[in-house]
Amino acid sequence: MGFPDKKLLWALAMSLSLHVVLLSAPPFAVPESHAPRVLEARLTHPAPPPLPPPAKAQRKPRPRPAPVADVPPQVAAVSPNTGTATPAEPPPIAPPDAAPPKPAPPSPPETPQVAQTTLPSHAWLRFDVIKGEHGLIVGRAIHTWQRSGEAYELSSVTEATGPFSWFITGQHLQVSKGRIGPAGLQPESFRAQRGKTEKTDTAQFDWAAMTLHLDSEGSQRDVKLIPGVRDMLSFVYQFAFSLPEQGDIRVDLTNGRKLDSYRYRIVGEEDLETPLGVLKALHLTKLHNPGEEGTEIWLGMDYHYLPVKIRQIDKQGDRFEQAVAEIRY
Repeated sequence: MGFPDKKLLWALAMSLSLHVVLLSAPPFAVPESHAPRVLEARLTHPAPPPLPPPAKAQRKPRPRPAPVADVPPQVAAVSPNTGTATPAEPPPIAPPDAAPPKPAPPSPPETPQVAQTTLPSHAWLRFDVIKGEHGLIVGRAIHTWQRSGEAYELSSVTEATGPFSWFITGQHLQVSKGRIGPAGLQPESFRAQRGKTEKTDTAQFDWAAMTLHLDSEGSQRDVKLIPGVRDMLSFVYQFAFSLPEQGDIRVDLTNGRKLDSYRYRIVGEEDLETPLGVLKALHLTKLHNPGEEGTEIWLGMDYHYLPVKIRQIDKQGDRFEQAVAEIRY
């Protein structure tokens, strides 16, 4: 009989060695047999992480509407970078069912403008007529001022008193009538009567035609009317409506016989002795050459700038004054 194969002998030796190890090792529990699980793995690209939910904007309380104010028309804004004009927003369009605006009521008729004054509507002034420098009273003069709306009337009546009335008879009368305009007194007629009715001078002011009609004892003529012309009486009372400026002023005056221009100078404020007491007065004097007639006027600053003293100097240098003795309103 031949020898067995070497591989077979190697297998029998390995089996015998395994049994010896198993029998000499300590005992241990063997787990129950289960069917093997098959693990399957696939390679995929990882999914992107989910985006966070958008944050909810908190609603701010809506402010109360401000009161609507008048807004000027919008002008196109200019961009500081490009210099192009940004058109303004068009104005809101009224709803079609809005009622049409009511027509504006007719404006009231314009009232004529008149110069403002604190002078009452009625004034009565009494003056002593004084001759010379020694205070000799030879007569009296009564001035009356009346106003009705825009119309006015001024009168001056001068007459001799006492023993002088035996030699000087009659009255010297001046009357000025007209209207009160924006610049003050605007005469329409003037009349000066010297003692007798036949010695009368008149002036008619035609402001529409800018013509002054003069009538002196029957001798008539027309001259061009200059704006601002006044008669001898309205000139004195004009200062109750407009005060003269400092310095020299030009005055255009008529006495019914002629129309001349004069220059008056504002001398300044003075304290004047009168029967009413010491009056604060504004002194004006006419500029004239020697041998010409002169006039000086003092206006009562606390009496609506009414005349409180008037001095006349004739060509011979004789002086007559009217000094206020009484004022009534």
